Amino acid sequence: MIKAKFSTDAESGSISLVMTGHAVRAGEGEGQALVCASASMLSQTLAQLLLYLHAEEKMQKEPHIVLRPGRCQITAKPKAEAWDETLYGFFVIEVGLDLLARNHRDFVQVTLFDTAEKAFSKDSST
Repeated sequence: MIKAKFSTDAESGSISLVMTGHAVRAGEGEGQALVCASASMLSQTLAQLLLYLHAEEKMQKEPHIVLRPGRCQITAKPKAEAWDETLYGFFVIEVGLDLLARNHRDFVQVTLFDTAEKAFSKDSST
């Protein structure tokens, strides 16, 4: 099971994604490997975006990025003027992982940002 959690920390001014696990079960086919690869690609996309933002001097410091098999930890501390842009980048990745979770519930679980959870709740009730 892949578990992803998005969060913000107002005190430190950081935005984070922590993702652990694998989608593949013993004896299962390649379909679940594609789920795992999809989640990995989304995390790598976020990491690269944050490196671009850092190069553009929009971060307080270099983002903390750990990308290993079965583990992803990404934390960014954007400058105040880049908060919305950075949060939007995380939100796009969150949408991708949420879609993956909705289509592969047995393999992916996502804890959304509070604001996204409220938005998705409204969206699913229509």
